[in-house]
Amino acid sequence: LRFPSVDMKCLLIVVCALASLCAGAEWDSFQVTYARPGSKMGYYDMPWTVTEATSKGRWGKIAEDTKLNVDIYSQPDDPRVVLLFDKKDNIAGIRMSFLKEDVDTKAKEEGIPFEFDYENNSIYEKGNYLGKDLWYTTVLFASPNQLAAGGRSGQLDKSKDSVAEALYFKPEGEWVQLSREECVQSEHFVEANCFPGMGKHYFYELNNPECKRRKPFFVLYNEGRLVGVGLAGFGSFTRNQKTQSYYEDFPLEATRSIIPNGPKCIQEYIRNYGLTMMHVFLVKNAPKISCPPEEWRSTHC
Repeated sequence: LRFPSVDMKCLLIVVCALASLCAGAEWDSFQVTYARPGSKMGYYDMPWTVTEATSKGRWGKIAEDTKLNVDIYSQPDDPRVVLLFDKKDNIAGIRMSFLKEDVDTKAKEEGIPFEFDYENNSIYEKGNYLGKDLWYTTVLFASPNQLAAGGRSGQLDKSKDSVAEALYFKPEGEWVQLSREECVQSEHFVEANCFPGMGKHYFYELNNPECKRRKPFFVLYNEGRLVGVGLAGFGSFTRNQKTQSYYEDFPLEATRSIIPNGPKCIQEYIRNYGLTMMHVFLVKNAPKISCPPEEWRSTHC
């Protein structure tokens, strides 16, 4: 028997879409913060449900986002990282916040102006949680329409469910779904480098020479599949000594190895103002992600 030729990459994408294999239990984890090999200061497990979040008193409800129809939970007196839960009490997203009183501290100490513009940057929104003025950026784990309707159909089951149905971010005022496939990259994302324990990075508008209103957001792939995202901000950042910190202090040298192709002003901003970021991983094997010499994309896309 002879069969017509088939584009296997297209066939795989179609099969994934029809069988929901691209989501499913493939996103079987919810962890944040990169950690160096051997360190226990990272890959922190995050709660999937309100019941899990509140069981030990670590997270409590502090607000509602009526536009998204979600409840906002934080650690006690610490709005730096907050979790969004839908009306079925399932995880709906994560929000990384930057306190206004913190960001220009290093610049003031150096006696230089702080030029990064949070105020007029569309990836950040203004807010006030627990009496603290801040800017925040958000990733959703389900579509805005689904959240508006109340969220998932039932309580998430870690043994079989995916922590997210899809990932969305809002770079220009509208929610955009992120591509699950490295070969079918979302618009405006530019390829950067792979880093062990993280994955292959793609940064939003990395080729834009302007830094003042840069949108430091990235996606992470491993073997062609979306495994996480990253949120970041320029400036100085404090920690609440009584809560778990999820911020990452990333040295300038490491950012150079991840972003060798970005504009020079990125490195200048990091040196002058500081940088923090937070990796969000949706797979259990994130610490074991490697970066083989031959790029996956070069042989599969």
